[in-house]
Amino acid sequence: MLTDSSLFYSFSKQTAVKVQLVFLDIKIGTEKPKRVIIKLFYDEMPKTCENFRALCTGEKSNPYVKLNFKDVPFHKVYSNFMALGGDILNKDGTGQCSIYGPTFKAEPKRFKHDQRGLISMFNDGNGNIGSQFFFTFTDCSWVDGLHSVFGKIVEDYSILDELEKISSTNGAPKKLVRIVDSGVIM
Repeated sequence: MLTDSSLFYSFSKQTAVKVQLVFLDIKIGTEKPKRVIIKLFYDEMPKTCENFRALCTGEKSNPYVKLNFKDVPFHKVYSNFMALGGDILNKDGTGQCSIYGPTFKAEPKRFKHDQRGLISMFNDGNGNIGSQFFFTFTDCSWVDGLHSVFGKIVEDYSILDELEKISSTNGAPKKLVRIVDSGVIM
């Protein structure tokens, strides 16, 4: 049961949106989906958090581009490192998109990848981020300064154990892993 009742705020051009937490329902193979609840660090990473929140709700989608994590896979899973997903465009790790355009400039990296259960935006190598993100399985200090931690899992860490069990040396998950639903918890 959640005990953290912290509220976070994101500011769009039109209005302030009150946000507590976001969720991802993740399905591994044929198993029942598990709901992962994520606390976003809006105070320190507002643009990144607003992008992720809006991709969870799908509210910025249009007839030409689906901007939503629903039915998006985790395409790489490495034991003792991370699970990477969020490629909304191509679903294979080659695509990026955001609510601000294809990508946007990463905010300053304020947090270290120093524990299990953090969520970080994947940097394209040019200082830009889009929709791809990863969960950390352990302290990953070697990626500090490269990628942008913007939140942490606050409920159902068991998904991390399950993801690590289907990891492989080349990163291809041994079972299909996908987000079957996502949204905001108010």
